[in-house]
Amino acid sequence: MRRIPGYWLIGLVAAGSMAAGPAVAASVPESNLIAEHLPPHTNFYDQWSEVGTRPLDDVGINVDRHTKRAEVVVNNKCFGTYRFSLLGPSFRQSNFAIVHVPVRRGRLAFIGEVAVDRGMNDVEGRRVEMRLAAKVTAKAISGRVSFPATSCPRIRFVAPLRRQTK
Repeated sequence: MRRIPGYWLIGLVAAGSMAAGPAVAASVPESNLIAEHLPPHTNFYDQWSEVGTRPLDDVGINVDRHTKRAEVVVNNKCFGTYRFSLLGPSFRQSNFAIVHVPVRRGRLAFIGEVAVDRGMNDVEGRRVEMRLAAKVTAKAISGRVSFPATSCPRIRFVAPLRRQTK
């Protein structure tokens, strides 16, 4: 099975929302929807535990323990929003940036350009500079994300471990 990098989070939330129905999906913790579909040897960390119905600044991190690489998804209200609807009322979600970084000595570090995406695999085409610095522990990842060339504020986050696969 081929995995499309960067879109695991959106696709799984959408699939879980369709299966559970929109009223249930808005109240079920996001980590429960994602837990069944994580690849092996994976830790999933997320700043917020529930699927929101309004735009949020959020950081979700999928760490592959085998390859020692992390996929970081940063939702930011400053990038704008998109309307998300599955089988019911629609709600707005923040646009996001995705980056893949290696885990070295228990740390995540990245400085470079990333593409800003909208939901459901729709690439907006805008690129922004992103700076990421975080510390990885067994129970949580804490750090900060900033977008220096924009007026977006710095995001300080603590993302507890939500799920772990064998």
